[in-house]
Amino acid sequence: MKLTLKPIRTSLLFMITLFLVYSCNLDPDQSVETKAQQISQKYIVLDSHIDLPSWLFDEFDDISKLNYSGNFDYNKARKGGLDVPFLAVYISPKYEGSLESKERADHQLDLLDQLFEKNTDKVARALTPEEVKQNFKNEKISIPIGLENGAPIMGKMENLKHFYDRGIRYITVVHGKCNHICDSSYDSLRLWNGLSDFGRELIPEMNKMGMIIDVSHTSEKAFYDIMEVTEAPVAATHSNARHFTPGFERNLTDDMIKLIAEKGGVIQIAFGSGFITSKPNKYRNESRLAFDKFIEENGLGRNSPEADGFRKEYAKTNPYPYATIDELLDHFDHIVKLVGIDHVGFGSDFEGVGDSLPEGLKDVSGYPNLIAGLLDRGYTEADIEKIMGLNFLNFWQRVQDLAE
Repeated sequence: MKLTLKPIRTSLLFMITLFLVYSCNLDPDQSVETKAQQISQKYIVLDSHIDLPSWLFDEFDDISKLNYSGNFDYNKARKGGLDVPFLAVYISPKYEGSLESKERADHQLDLLDQLFEKNTDKVARALTPEEVKQNFKNEKISIPIGLENGAPIMGKMENLKHFYDRGIRYITVVHGKCNHICDSSYDSLRLWNGLSDFGRELIPEMNKMGMIIDVSHTSEKAFYDIMEVTEAPVAATHSNARHFTPGFERNLTDDMIKLIAEKGGVIQIAFGSGFITSKPNKYRNESRLAFDKFIEENGLGRNSPEADGFRKEYAKTNPYPYATIDELLDHFDHIVKLVGIDHVGFGSDFEGVGDSLPEGLKDVSGYPNLIAGLLDRGYTEADIEKIMGLNFLNFWQRVQDLAE
């Protein structure tokens, strides 16, 4: 009797398909959106950079009753599956060199202390990756804390210890202007041409302490100085690939991305349109020039009613060029192609980028939309678990292990 291989081959393909579907725990009859929602609730979702929301400056005894119009609150977080929002204590560069920088940081930390005390059933501190995992088992949202801008260190190592003891677990060493630690990517003035002498002393101390170094906002030269000095891996907690935004120093070149990965670090991708494509930055420059020309030609003040009317009319006739989730996903693909799946994650910059967010990612309830995009692009459930939070937790553990 003559045998045909066709039925065997068909059965084999069917078995492989079943294995792939069920090994990912996904029902083949479900929609991508439903799968994405399930994944967001099944695994830890960590966002490494959310600026402290303004509602924290008011008193709320029960944050589940809060209905906030911004990007982040408890209910939106639960809807989107967010388990670990790294809240960033932001200090404006204008306070560089003043005691007020430290006082403002301490005040924000006091507010967070109150948040924890009043909502012990819903949120908890997280000082280590293990505490994050335990809080997840206990169905509580973990809130680790970062310090955005190293100005409050004020050139004193005792202040570094002070903020570590208060719960800070990463420091974005600089922001929009150069400070006493290093130069900023946004500042045309290059005060140190990289790291300052104090910065070169600070980085090893952060390594010893287990304080994560965040290289977002650093100038390119400062970045390479940090990578030369640090023994621990570093994070870019809210930075994207410069490949898609040529000339935008705030984002990372391919070589910078590769070096972060080689040292065991992570690149946490931001959601603001200006990080994703060049169009918003071009728009911002063109609108600024048009506005300046209008008030100069008409002899107007910048805050006059006529100037305000011009802004509104300009925005109406020249709509802001929002990036799309698809364009954001290109950054994930690019970084994964460069360095693999283990060095990329979410670093939205929610509360810090205004109304520049893609449709579908306007607040923390939108993570499932991003997960659905990853599924559509062929990422497996295991891949997505890494991107959503496991990569950052593993990186954080490496920083701690080196310190210990």
